[in-house]
Amino acid sequence: MKRHGIEEVTAAVAARATILWARLHGLVSLEIEGNFSSMGIDPVPLHEAELQDFAH
Repeated sequence: MKRHGIEEVTAAVAARATILWARLHGLVSLEIEGNFSSMGIDPVPLHEAELQDFAH
């Protein structure tokens, strides 16, 4: 199975990276569509919290 340029990392690392990508993709998609601004939410702390949570 081809892993799209990530052959040199373990399956666990690839899975963790994919999870981070999906979580951040969701936040960015909500931001692009204007969902945060329409609710009066600053997305910066959300992005920072997501990265901090993932780092632990």
